[in-house]
Amino acid sequence: MLLNVEGWPDDVARFLASLARHGGSREVEVILADRRPEAARAEPPAWAGGPGRHLVAGPGAGFGAACNLALGAASGTVVVLVDTSLELTGDLLGSLLTALADTTVAVAGPFGLATADLCDYDERTAGDVAAVQGYCLATRRADLLSAGGVQEAFTWYRNADIDLSLRLRTLDEPTRRAVAVGAEHCVRHTHRAWEATPEAERAKRSRRNMGVVHEVFFGRKDLTVT
Repeated sequence: MLLNVEGWPDDVARFLASLARHGGSREVEVILADRRPEAARAEPPAWAGGPGRHLVAGPGAGFGAACNLALGAASGTVVVLVDTSLELTGDLLGSLLTALADTTVAVAGPFGLATADLCDYDERTAGDVAAVQGYCLATRRADLLSAGGVQEAFTWYRNADIDLSLRLRTLDEPTRRAVAVGAEHCVRHTHRAWEATPEAERAKRSRRNMGVVHEVFFGRKDLTVT
């Protein structure tokens, strides 16, 4: 379980507490890549449910770089990138592991995206989708490493999940699937990074990041799911 920590310690604590309640009997490794300005001297968020590591990425690290720092420390067969706005209410991990047991599935998560053109997206919470949103994105660690992790061009989080989903789906031939599963086992709270960014800056950064996606995937109708 890889968490990108930018701040909002109460959100981190809420997620970790929900994971402890609903992680089941399986052992879960939690790795926190901490980008808070005070991270080097701060107390790491408490995690008592299994092995864990607190890595200081520092405030100069972007979103992609922090994710890759955490990925480099991971040892599990499956990795789950999670935003701390998420709270588990049931066995979400079980749903994700079951989905990834199917070798045709490259990426899974509770909140997917459907699109006819890789430009405009609609949320889907069940079935095949074009991409999985970064609130919770699960894939095999070997695949994520083969894909090169999260592109470090994504210094802000927006649309990095679409790029990663498409790169995971196209690692091999034939193209593999993205699946939305497990939305009934979690809830989303306020996304602090979105709310803390001024509207004009959100639009600018979102367009830039979608441009990174389109550099590789624009026009790939075979990756669309409607």
